Amino acid sequence: MTAVGMRARTNGAAPSGTGPNGANAWKAKAEHEPTRGDFIDPRDGNISLRDYVETHWWPALKADPATLETIKGRVWTHILPHPGEAKLRDIKVGTLRIWLKEMEKSVAPGTANAVWGYLSNILAYAIDDELG
Repeated sequence: MTAVGMRARTNGAAPSGTGPNGANAWKAKAEHEPTRGDFIDPRDGNISLRDYVETHWWPALKADPATLETIKGRVWTHILPHPGEAKLRDIKVGTLRIWLKEMEKSVAPGTANAVWGYLSNILAYAIDDELG
């Protein structure tokens, strides 16, 4: 189990948008979207955990197809319906501890540990991406 805030990587995935091509793509998108009126700079923490997972973390995750299927099932079933609607800047450790305690009442310990690890990884990526 990984602690919230630790920067451990799993499955060899690198954060999205790295390197010159990723930076240039982000810059181009950032310059274009404000003109459409729907741009939210994800670096300010106003992006929801769900949006971050769907647009940043999940697309960058690398693993074999069976592992990805397992991860997606657990993330979309246990994380996104609950803390997933919160803005990254509003997610606090105390709230997550309560969520984990509630989840542990309804799933096997191994599942709870895996889900906590995925959430920890997601939040570590957000910190690395300077979103949290």
